[in-house]
Amino acid sequence: MNARNASAGRRLCWLARAFGNTVPCGAFAVVVLSVCPEPPGPVAKLYCAMPVRRQTTREVEIKLRVWDVPGLIRDLRRMGAVPHGRVFEQNTLYDTPDSDFRRRGRLLRLRIESPAPSGAIQGGRRRSVITSKASVPARPDSRYKQKLEREALVQFPQRWDGVLRSMGLRPGFRYEKYRATFRLAGLYLD
Repeated sequence: MNARNASAGRRLCWLARAFGNTVPCGAFAVVVLSVCPEPPGPVAKLYCAMPVRRQTTREVEIKLRVWDVPGLIRDLRRMGAVPHGRVFEQNTLYDTPDSDFRRRGRLLRLRIESPAPSGAIQGGRRRSVITSKASVPARPDSRYKQKLEREALVQFPQRWDGVLRSMGLRPGFRYEKYRATFRLAGLYLD
């Protein structure tokens, strides 16, 4: 194994072992990593120079088929839901060359949102977000998809492709969509 492959192997070793334990630190997680020996060596540890700003959240995703979007928007407003804008999303999922994240039920996504007003909803905020998700152990009584999620706002999204590639990750899947967001009694309705 040459020095370049050994270096890439160490980065991938860190990614495969530490991905589920990332610590949000503003927009970055600070990594202190010594040489990662062959498995089953020690797991890389993440240290953060700033206080953790956001804990892991449990996302419960419930998807419903909607036949009458204007009628749904009227009903949501009648119930007191507050619109928080409509955006156009460009999403890129990153993974290792061997699809380690996907095989382990994990996800690393870079999302770029641009305002996209419609006749019924104003445009949302321009922002970029990096998100990590991990599976929750399946419960027999749950009918809905659940994930553990951490997000951090990204200031310069155009730089992140290079950053993620330098850690051995590659864009694996891209998709685009429009999203309108409402808030109702602590619920996020997209």
